[in-house]
This record gives sequence, C-alpha cells and structure tokens, in this order.
Amino acid sequence: MSTQDDYTMARKIRESSGLTKRLSRSSLSSSEAKYRSVFENMLSGVAYHRIIMDKNNKPTDYVFLEVNKAFEKLIGIDRNKIIGKKVTDVLPGIRGSMFDWINFYSVVASSGKEIKFEQYLKDLGRWFSVSAYSPKTGYFITIYDDITERKKSEELLRKAYDTLKNTQAQLIQTGKMEVVGKLASGVAHEVKNPLAIVTQGIDYLAQKIKPAGRDIKMALGTMSSAIERATKIINDLLNFSRLSNMQMTQEDINDIIENALNLVKNDLERHHIDVTRDLEANISKTNLDKNRIVQVFINLFMNGIQAMPDGGKLKISTSCRREKNGKTLVVRIDDTGAGIAEDIIDKVFDPFFTTKETGKGTGLGLFIVKTIIEGHNGNIKIENRKDAKGARVTLNFKVL
Repeated sequence: MSTQDDYTMARKIRESSGLTKRLSRSSLSSSEAKYRSVFENMLSGVAYHRIIMDKNNKPTDYVFLEVNKAFEKLIGIDRNKIIGKKVTDVLPGIRGSMFDWINFYSVVASSGKEIKFEQYLKDLGRWFSVSAYSPKTGYFITIYDDITERKKSEELLRKAYDTLKNTQAQLIQTGKMEVVGKLASGVAHEVKNPLAIVTQGIDYLAQKIKPAGRDIKMALGTMSSAIERATKIINDLLNFSRLSNMQMTQEDINDIIENALNLVKNDLERHHIDVTRDLEANISKTNLDKNRIVQVFINLFMNGIQAMPDGGKLKISTSCRREKNGKTLVVRIDDTGAGIAEDIIDKVFDPFFTTKETGKGTGLGLFIVKTIIEGHNGNIKIENRKDAKGARVTLNFKVL
C-alpha cells in the first residue's frame, strides 16, 4: 500500500466517530507519522475492510485492507498473510458459524451506524468485544478487545452460583424432608395402633357372628380390605420417614440391578416377561445406599410388570457418560406395555396419585422412588418411548 493510500485510509478512519474519539483522547497531531504510530500501537485490534458484492449486488465476502499490530497478535497470523485476503481464506470457519457475519457486516458497511457486540471466533477459540462502523459505503472498520479471560471468569462465577443455588435448594429440601419425615413417622405410629385394634375387632366379630349372613360377611370383608390399604399407606409413610438415615457406600449399579431382578424373578416368570440386559462392563462405582436403590429398582420393575400383565419385554441398560463436571451413571428401563397417558404423565411422581384400581396401590411408590433418587443427588425421568410402544424410565447418578 502506498503512502498516499495510507494517508487516505487514516483520514477515513479518523472521520469515523468511534475511532476519532479514541485518537483525540491521545492528543494526536494531524501528521500521518503520529497517526500511524498510534494506530500501530493501540491495545485494541483494529482492522479495515471492504465488502465484496456479486453481480446481483449481494455480499459474498469481505477483504482485509489494513490491520494493526494488536489485531495481528489477536488473530495470530502475520499481517502479510492477512492484508488483501478474503475473510473466508483467513478464517474459513466463518462460513460454518451459526451467524451470517458477511451479511451482518454488509449492513454495517451500508448504514454507517456504529454497532457494539460480543463475538466468539471459533478458529481462534477466543471471545472479543467488537465495535463495528463504516467510514464510507461499502467499507467498515472493526475494533477488537479480547475478553476471553473475562468470559472465563463469568462462566466460573455462573457455575459457582449454580452450584451454590443447587446446594441451597438441596439443603432446604433436606430440611423439609426431615420435617415431613418426622411428621409422617409420628402420624403413622399414632394411626397404626388404632388400626390394629380395629382389625382385632373385625376378626372377633367374624368368629362370633355364626352363621353370618351374606351382607355381614361383605361388610366385614370390605372393612378388612380398607384396613389393609390403610396399613400399606402407613408402612410406606414409615419407609419415607426413614429416608434421611441412608447408608452410603461405593457400589456397582449392575450388581444392585441383578439383586433387584432376583427378588422379582417369580413375578417376571408368572407374567411371562422376557428380560434383556445391556449392562456396561466394569462400570464406575459410586456412592449409593444399596438397600434404598434395590427398593427403587424393585418398584420400577414391578411397575413394568404390572404394565405388561399378558407378557412383554423388559430391557435394562447401564452406561457411564463423561461430562464437563465429571461422570454420570445412566440407567434406562424400557417396557413394552401400554405406556402412560399424556394427560397424567406429569403427575406420576405426585404423592397418593395412582392409576391402579382402588385397594391395589397407594400412590406413594414413585413418590418415594423420586425422593430416594434425589437424596442421592440424582434425577429420574419417566416418558413414553418414541422407538416403540411402552414406557421408559431414565435414572442419572453423579459418579462420586
């Protein structure tokens, strides 16, 4: 580029409001030499561009006309390999980005309005604060400030905040569960003794009233069924009240699943359920309360069995997934039952919600399962399968 071209470019850049303010604060003289010195030694990376249009007057690319030392350093490419080159040659990843930067800068070049934004350059793996404006139609200037470290600090701060918020929520939830657990335990014990007395009374009447009429037998039978249901609810409440006393040890999730399958083996055979295992070998161990997690799987397996009364397939798979914050243990249980109605699928974890016939379910099973999983800092999701008929349960545990 000639000295005259340099001078012309310098004058155009100075005429742009954003850069004029920066240069005036440095008390520059009007001489080209001083301008050039400031331009070259600015801490911000500065680049001067020209938009390339096709025969239909649509932007297809843009060319680097001039850059300063700071821009050269930011981009990590010698200026001789930048000036006169198309951006798609210097930064080929720009075409694959989600945002159409060529069209964006063409609008800047035609409007002359200064725009400020933050941009991530995938080729460089860095974040920049960018000011873009046009000194003349078809041309535009960009000023880059590297904010990668600031972005990293913001991300660390955000993660720390999320962790703190989650920890706080878990502490609050733990406190609530302890209170509810103590209340449930107290109520269960208080109700259990009167129910036992009523049960004894029913047995006594059944022996004394002989021969008993059909109506009396039906009444006594209904009362017994109601007490059995109430007793089951009380036992579930007592199980829930003991959840805060979990014994955590390093466990192999595959062994726990096999243990639970053995405990429901008779039910699986009686209902002709074919079990398929896809368990990852040598899977990472994690902190679990073995007895509680066995209880979880028994409940989930029984739900699957009850969804397939005339036979079907139950598939259990395990895997370990690597994530940014460590490993996650994933367990998936698929059945080939009828699935779950969409209007109730969001209610399945609600306490006392059940789709079973009266007397065949308390509605506390999945509520307790969810509470146990969350007590392990995990999560559970139930949905209808998209690949086939039936339901899918997915459990996630952090590997500790």
